[in-house]
Amino acid sequence: MAHVKLRPERFKAETQYLGFRTQQEEAEAIGVHGSIHSRALAGHRKISAPYALGVLCLVGGDQVKELIEDLFAFVDAPDDSDDDHRAEMMRIAKASARARRVHR
Repeated sequence: MAHVKLRPERFKAETQYLGFRTQQEEAEAIGVHGSIHSRALAGHRKISAPYALGVLCLVGGDQVKELIEDLFAFVDAPDDSDDDHRAEMMRIAKASARARRVHR
């Protein structure tokens, strides 16, 4: 089965444009631990859905965040609710928004 890999050169171009200087800053904005982000950039890790959505929220702006929230739900277990999805998306969006403010 195929899996998704991050294109590090393209990602770096976007984050540098936004003012990010370190992988740790990027990881915090995406909402993941620095080691996960480092391995994803190096191509040593399969990309999870929350990671991919965090990347899109970081580099995509408000319209992309709204579209992601409208189209996708985080579903880990059968009893997950829309409230759980909204809480996770808000966590990702808030981390991304904080990082964008810091790096402008």
